[in-house]
Amino acid sequence: MTPRIKRQVALAGLILFSFALAVSAGASSGAEYRSLLGTWDARTDDGAFTFVFEFSLEGDRLVGKYTGASGSVPMSDLAFKDGALSFSVDLGGMVIQFSASVVENHLTGTLTLQYGEAGFTGTKRKEPSAP
Repeated sequence: MTPRIKRQVALAGLILFSFALAVSAGASSGAEYRSLLGTWDARTDDGAFTFVFEFSLEGDRLVGKYTGASGSVPMSDLAFKDGALSFSVDLGGMVIQFSASVVENHLTGTLTLQYGEAGFTGTKRKEPSAP
């Protein structure tokens, strides 16, 4: 093999490697959140309070919205990794911290606020079928 052909082969390999790396990075962007994305209906274990959690992506950043009896607010400190979810909401000075484990279309967790804590569960809403 001539030096020119060796350079061309090396360059082609480098281009293919760079392309594969770029495709891989793009494909995983947001993929770790796929099981969480969508709308979830949740309630405290005693049934006294109900909530709606909405998770979506802004670019490759996970964002969320909480809706409850006191209204809708964006989630803060939102984290989701390996099925572990955590976030907080500020309802006019009362901060509620949520932590839960997500398995398939169900979540189970604890909410904590200044008065104590309570267990809660949730179910992911089914997405409407495409026509």
